[in-house]
Amino acid sequence: MIQTGALRSVDLHDRRLLIYSTQTGPNTHTLSLSLEPFRPNATASGNFAAGSTLLDKQVLTANLTIADDQAPGTPLYCKMTYERHQAVSRSVATSTDHWTPFLGFSEVLELIDQRPLRKGDMAALVLNYGRVTPSMLQLQTKKYWTVQQQQLQPSPPAVSIEDSAGLPVYLMGMSYYANVSQSQQQLFGLTKTNMVSFFAHGFSKLGAERTSTGILPGNGTINLIYPKVDMSFQQVAYASNGTLHPDLGQ
Repeated sequence: MIQTGALRSVDLHDRRLLIYSTQTGPNTHTLSLSLEPFRPNATASGNFAAGSTLLDKQVLTANLTIADDQAPGTPLYCKMTYERHQAVSRSVATSTDHWTPFLGFSEVLELIDQRPLRKGDMAALVLNYGRVTPSMLQLQTKKYWTVQQQQLQPSPPAVSIEDSAGLPVYLMGMSYYANVSQSQQQLFGLTKTNMVSFFAHGFSKLGAERTSTGILPGNGTINLIYPKVDMSFQQVAYASNGTLHPDLGQ
């Protein structure tokens, strides 16, 4: 099991957070959780301990055997807890009737979600704190373009799996949420509604090739070929019914 403990959301904003497997032997693999460094020139690494070291690359690993995720229906899982209002005790009740506050208001302090993973897949955990802007996409696109240009050199450097597969997977997920953000603004304008607070997260993945029984072929060979997304949306705070306006005359 890989566990990070509590992390600040700001430390993860628009940074590539990957979960992937590497083959270490016949039907044996290493599962890695990796966060790209905050600064491109950072060379040190850490283990997700909260503090200034989160500026560096963060890596945690665990060994997988043939028994882990051996068949469909028994996947690995990623469990994430998202906590809001850090200064408020978790014991504060937020389950009062929606219409008890003036005009109606509801919110949640803690979200817990569990998403399935498969051994061999490359998965990028994509976080949407309200919207994804073109500038956020451009940051990652420049990184991918740099890697591509390096490969055009006469003696190209070796490319890690985090760049060759992790970068396009993360871009795919961020592009998904960028399109969601654009559509939301258009729909809000048409319907004259507004969302108080919105949070979304999910996985953008490159799925590994599998046999008809759902396991990795050969002795656990990883061949990434299937792009897919597994996204979740959470409305963490909303007022009234989301569509009521004081100018309706009703």
